[in-house]
Amino acid sequence: MEQKSCHKFIYKLHSKQLRESKWDLKLPLDIALRDYSDCIVSLSDSQILRFIDELNGIVDADKQAREKKSAIRAEKKKPRNRQTKIRINCLYQQLYELQFQKDYLCVIMDRNSDYDRANKGFKVNGIKYHRFLGTNGGIKQSTIVYVSERLYPELKKRLDNGRNMEMKLVPAKLEAYQALICSGSTSIPQPNGVIVVNDCITHFKEDVIMINDENDGEPTLTTEKDFDIEHNDSDGYGLMLPSYSKKVNKYLTGKDEVISGMNTRWAWNKGMVYTFDYVEFGEKVAGTYEIIDAWGDKRDVRESEVILTTSMLKLWDSYKNWEDYYDNCCKNHYEFSTPKITPDRLENVRNTNYQFLQSYDFTDDELQKLCNPTIQEIKDVLGMDYRKSIVFMSGYGLTEENALNSNYDYCAKALMIDKRMINDPFIRRRIWNMICKKIEMAKRGAIKINANFAMISGDPYALCQSMFGLEITGLLNSGELYHKYWIDKGSKELACFRAPMTCHNNIRKMKLADREETRYWYRYITTAAIFNAWDTACDAMNGADKDGDTNMDTDNEIIVNKTLNSPTIMCVQRKAEKKIPSEEDIIQANKLAFNDDIGTVTNYVTSMIERQAGYKKGSPKYNELAYRIMCGQLYQQNTIDRAKGIIAKPMPDYWYNLHKCVVKEDDDIGTMKAKQKNMEIVAANKPYFMIYVYPQLKSKVKTYFKNNDYGVITRFKNYGIKSIKELIDYEPKTQDMITYLDSYYKYIPVGMNECVVNRICWIFEKEFDGYLSKKYEQPDFDYSIMKSNVGYSKVVFNSIRDIFNRYIEDMDNYKKKSKTQRENFEWAEKYHMFAENFKIECEKACSNESELCDIVLDLCYQTTKAKQFAWDVCGDKILDNLLKNANNIIHVPVRVESNGDFEYCGEQFEMREVIIGGNEDDCIE
Repeated sequence: MEQKSCHKFIYKLHSKQLRESKWDLKLPLDIALRDYSDCIVSLSDSQILRFIDELNGIVDADKQAREKKSAIRAEKKKPRNRQTKIRINCLYQQLYELQFQKDYLCVIMDRNSDYDRANKGFKVNGIKYHRFLGTNGGIKQSTIVYVSERLYPELKKRLDNGRNMEMKLVPAKLEAYQALICSGSTSIPQPNGVIVVNDCITHFKEDVIMINDENDGEPTLTTEKDFDIEHNDSDGYGLMLPSYSKKVNKYLTGKDEVISGMNTRWAWNKGMVYTFDYVEFGEKVAGTYEIIDAWGDKRDVRESEVILTTSMLKLWDSYKNWEDYYDNCCKNHYEFSTPKITPDRLENVRNTNYQFLQSYDFTDDELQKLCNPTIQEIKDVLGMDYRKSIVFMSGYGLTEENALNSNYDYCAKALMIDKRMINDPFIRRRIWNMICKKIEMAKRGAIKINANFAMISGDPYALCQSMFGLEITGLLNSGELYHKYWIDKGSKELACFRAPMTCHNNIRKMKLADREETRYWYRYITTAAIFNAWDTACDAMNGADKDGDTNMDTDNEIIVNKTLNSPTIMCVQRKAEKKIPSEEDIIQANKLAFNDDIGTVTNYVTSMIERQAGYKKGSPKYNELAYRIMCGQLYQQNTIDRAKGIIAKPMPDYWYNLHKCVVKEDDDIGTMKAKQKNMEIVAANKPYFMIYVYPQLKSKVKTYFKNNDYGVITRFKNYGIKSIKELIDYEPKTQDMITYLDSYYKYIPVGMNECVVNRICWIFEKEFDGYLSKKYEQPDFDYSIMKSNVGYSKVVFNSIRDIFNRYIEDMDNYKKKSKTQRENFEWAEKYHMFAENFKIECEKACSNESELCDIVLDLCYQTTKAKQFAWDVCGDKILDNLLKNANNIIHVPVRVESNGDFEYCGEQFEMREVIIGGNEDDCIE
């Protein structure tokens, strides 16, 4: 989705910083930008940020920010002089003031006592802050949102939006609903009429597995035949007319066509609306335009453009009727908005992850076939063919129209402009690093298959039947799915996945429904997956709903054939107590939800799957682990329930903690036997492949292997054995060798059983570890092709060099930190801020972009140091220079059906010449 808003920047502080400053922190923005950039994070626009701008009298801050950025770009093209430098400094200061939101900040609670103290109030740069709320994602990271005391009363009033304050609610749920105000969104045109309807409920019977932990001891697991299912098919989604769908798309992207659907935000509103002509349904099927809304009032569907369901409008029953709700939204200035819309088209290939694959029973040949496309992709790009490198970095979706998209990497764009850039040491190193990363990802189960992710919808035909009071049949039968992408491709069945997963029961094999009536009524929903109203597929996929959830679908023959459609697991649900929530109730709910451990539970299950691979299928130990693996879904649910204030049992610690299985002298016979049994199957170690997930685990395992290599050399040098691997392969083994290996396997810090993802890992290790140990070739390269070819002063050069040297020092510290932690979005965001600050500092020191570009290129390309600096600071100008030298012509690799210029991963590609226009809007971003 093309965003019409710029990002805001806020402080994200640790409570330790506030505590050590005695809750009165002095941290001016310029110092924070220079020395504490990890305390500043970027936020997408949201309703709360728009409220704050409005209350501060700021009108169209995004437009102003864009104007400031445009003015800065214009100043950078002028000759360098004192006046230009002053203007750039002034413009950046004004931009900071527009983008930095001082009335909103986040605090990461390092301990619960800090949270209690923070809620009494604290100051940052003289501004006093008040607790506002905790967002779903933030609470999992022990992070709470605070707003300025000055704005808090009005923001709190708007947050409540005139709801019935006497309504009893679960405190944690109220907090989650309130937090919707903070989720990123873009304002869109207000629908011309909205109707709220009851959800579409169906009833059917299905065989399920029921797990219940209400009694003492381990959970009970039973198979329930013909279990009565009450299914909410519209859980989280509603409808919009094609006319409104087109209006929104035109507003957001300029395209005059409908979209499949979009996510929505309004007061208390979260969900999807999919494009479906419900007015036509009234005419042709229902024979009426009249429906009854959620409050029991008659409504005419022709007087609306959007239908919301009660599962979308979270506190609908806290209002007397639709008019009461709408009047409060207007009074409190809520805007109808969207966080995202469905894409124009779906990808052709995606990477799996270990959770999707770990429960399968693949043969060696099947596993090799699954891995081969990824192996071939890596081998294709190892030759450093510039055309294949562009596709490797950009994906298969390049066209003449989107090649200039700002989402694509600088390096890919540079190669499209000038093929000689394949010899640039920075680009060459970047491609090599991407190859290494690709191999590492493959070792942990990320392999390429024909697949895509799509948002999930229920059956909109069934929803229309429900809201018009007709018998609910829907257009899809049990076990069926409508997915236009795969139907057009000619597929018949799909395997469907959604993370987080625990076991094979979470995967669903669905038949594609392709009938005249489905194609007609679902004609606007081209890039979403429509599930039927008559089975538990969404329940099976760990309770997927339709408020924006996505699932990955594939027609890969090996995977589809091996998908079993095991019975859906149903966990007995506890209900949290409803009350009139106080601030104290919500704070207590926050504390219970801090440090979410759903990932920990999922990891325990993965360790059990590795352990299970060491036993014969159907054996008592294998079956016991199968039981524990299925119970993992219950314990995932329990971690979520805990955040709702529900007292939920944790997973038994003797399932994963080795020390809990150690027999003690005072244990009775029964306890001893139980511990011995648990010791044989305890999932105490992570699987081997996870060394490529957790850097510290990799270091530990590497040290263990290294020490054992030394031990083998010392003990078995007379046999010519020089490594633990050679000892494993050596035959015949002596008793001493067998004893040594028994000890080696006993104390190895990871699980080495032949589970699916370990086997994938070993395939890629065998295939590529030899390549990674080699140094890639570095041809000669003349970096002058990137330069502006202007002169510059020694004084300015020296000032940029000082910034460059500090960059190198800070970058070394950044890399040391990142090596000890898993890479994630937050680390990428921190690096973006880190690099952006150095870029701005350089632009202030040298106001002319052409001079700055030549200085940083001479600094970086005449040494072996940090060429990343040149691209971070002057990437846009480098591309402009290359484009000018290429007469504004680029060459784009576009996928074609046949007779391409080259083949990559079994696909044909054609190099197409594109002439870039001269106006600023048509330049490479």
